[in-house]
Amino acid sequence: MTGMTESNESNPPGKPASRAFSPKPSKGLEEVLAHAQDETRRQLQDAIEKKKTTGRSLTDILRQDVDRDMFKRIWAFLEKPAEEKPGQPASPDARKMKDVLVEGGWMTSDEMSADGASDADRYDSAVGRALVESGALTEEQLADALAVHGRSGASVWRILINRGLLAPKEIADARKYGSLKPASTADDAALAEMLVKTGLVTDEQCRKAMAERKATGREVTQILIDSYVVTRTQLGVALAKEYGIPYVDLNQAEIDPAAVALLPEHLCEENRMLPIAVAGDRVTVAMANPNDTSAREMFHMMVSKEVVPVLAFDKDLLQVLKREHARTQPQAPAAGAAAAGAPARSPLTRLKERLQGAAGSMQEMATMVERMGVVDVVTSIIEGAIHSRATDIHLEPQSYGLRVRYRIDGMLYDVMTLPEKMEEEVVARVKVLSNMDVTERRHPQDGHCSIEIGERTYDMRAATLPTVLGEKLVLRMLSADEVFLGLRELGLEAEQLRTVEAAVARPYGMILVTGPIAAGKTSTLYAALSEIDIFTRNVVTIEDPVEYRLPGINQVEIDHRVDRTFANMLRAVLRQDANVMMVGEIRDEDTAAVAVRAAMTGHMVFSTLHANDAVGAIGALRHLGIPAYLVTSAVHTVAAQRLVRKVCPRCREPYTPDESLLRAAGLDPQEVRRMIFYKAVGCKECYRTGYRGRTGIFEILSMDETIKSMVLAGAGHDEIVKAARERGMMSLMQAGVKKVQEGAVTLEELLRVTTL
Repeated sequence: MTGMTESNESNPPGKPASRAFSPKPSKGLEEVLAHAQDETRRQLQDAIEKKKTTGRSLTDILRQDVDRDMFKRIWAFLEKPAEEKPGQPASPDARKMKDVLVEGGWMTSDEMSADGASDADRYDSAVGRALVESGALTEEQLADALAVHGRSGASVWRILINRGLLAPKEIADARKYGSLKPASTADDAALAEMLVKTGLVTDEQCRKAMAERKATGREVTQILIDSYVVTRTQLGVALAKEYGIPYVDLNQAEIDPAAVALLPEHLCEENRMLPIAVAGDRVTVAMANPNDTSAREMFHMMVSKEVVPVLAFDKDLLQVLKREHARTQPQAPAAGAAAAGAPARSPLTRLKERLQGAAGSMQEMATMVERMGVVDVVTSIIEGAIHSRATDIHLEPQSYGLRVRYRIDGMLYDVMTLPEKMEEEVVARVKVLSNMDVTERRHPQDGHCSIEIGERTYDMRAATLPTVLGEKLVLRMLSADEVFLGLRELGLEAEQLRTVEAAVARPYGMILVTGPIAAGKTSTLYAALSEIDIFTRNVVTIEDPVEYRLPGINQVEIDHRVDRTFANMLRAVLRQDANVMMVGEIRDEDTAAVAVRAAMTGHMVFSTLHANDAVGAIGALRHLGIPAYLVTSAVHTVAAQRLVRKVCPRCREPYTPDESLLRAAGLDPQEVRRMIFYKAVGCKECYRTGYRGRTGIFEILSMDETIKSMVLAGAGHDEIVKAARERGMMSLMQAGVKKVQEGAVTLEELLRVTTL
């Protein structure tokens, strides 16, 4: 795509040199921008002043000063439904904005529809209503998602998908067809009216059938048939006439096994359809709801044949599809076949038998620990971690017993010490829950377990480590609420948020997140991915390990035992027609080289890198063998981050910090006399820690032309940092000081995290 900063100001990007701008787009652009957000208003005023002093057209000035991503965000803002932005212009101005962008040469119509600012990912109230009316969502679930959207900025659809309330296909269908109705033969009211009109049933018979439908939930058609009001054939013919397609009695029809094999059984059942005949490029499909356009299009895409629908009753369809698919399944060998000379058991069969034996020994161990009361101990430890918002549970063998510690807001706290005699049983219980080998104590093991407490199920990742005193075990609490955040919830300052949103909206390039272990880098990457439109783009992640399942996104897990490395999987993903890729971490030269190449060949790449600050990422890539010219071509944004604990608002107390602390944070004691500082105290609400929750502090580096030139010239780290700060980059310390000024973070906590 053509950039905004062209050297030839008289010709718009992508237009022939002979064509000049007309004054009409400039006027239209001014009218549209007058309705935009505050930042855009300021830019417009600056442009108007420049127009007065220079005599240049407003279009030329804005084309030079405002990048294209800003225009796309304005367009997205204008296209939002009126109820999302009271008092702001709606679709007419959006159309005007689109015309201005296209006529002015900033982008083509195809570009506007292809990579607009998360166009397909924005909330559509009509789609929301359709999902509620269909029963796929409740009013309360939708209202809650809208509230989270307003607070976090995350897509409403992404929130609903992450919570398991909707599948991506349901949203796509509702958006595409404007409704999402269950696959039934027909609407009850419409069906009743139609049957009365045909003379098949009377008003009284229909009322009775509808009443029974309400009481039992059975289909009206089946009620009428079972009541001998109409015959199956009479009803089928009447419905077929209404739909304008033939009716087929599946119990009497001849069904082609080759047609049945075209669609898997679970898809037949899910969509209430069954292929019954195939001839050339046409396939006849029996459907309980012939108006289900989504199912018909899905089947057409799978088989590349014209779908000819015929009507069938839902009950008949379910019975026949199970019967027909059962016929196509391979028959199991008869008993005694092995004795009659059948092939020996395969390695897979023998492996299954060994696993079954291992499962038996685990069950015996579980029974043993239950008799000793260890189950209650383990459950209490996990419950305590959940109630105290712990992210990890550490079970550490010591000479005096088993030490239990919780990691709360990034810090470890001692909770209890269990008697030495309970050590092995407690560890064994957790290993049983996590499907580990309880007899293996010499090698580290990894596992995954779930536990139900009350009405909720909690997922955990377990890992063991052999020590000289016994097995150390760590349970990582996998809380989706802590990871599935919107960009607004990360802690970015307003200007930083705008920079990151613009970076995520770009069609290709690389965004890097740097910081130490447990700095929240994964949460930031997931938040960025939540801004990507999964309905029109192919998103693939490569992670080690995959801890959180992201619906609608293809996730790949690293496994070094089978040479499934970051570099190898990244090469494979490049052959998967991916639009967006997330690489969990760039650790080696091979991964760095492939990731950079991907970012330069039209892919959007998100990844993490270990570096102390944002500028340090440039040196880290150079150290991994990436030439400077490739770094500047691929990377456009780097975010360095840290997590700081937020002071508990219930027990915090104002105080005056020492001057040494103020100077360490870059503050002049004389200039902050009126500033209120808080210290952590501790209360029941924060479990006596003085802190409750965490937030991020960020340093965002945009690779503009000045920074790129310095990198290409071989400038040092400190020189680039100085230039970036002169151009508005906020340091980690500066971002933290803002949170101290807001009363959200203590000065001691900021210095603990940022002082190297």
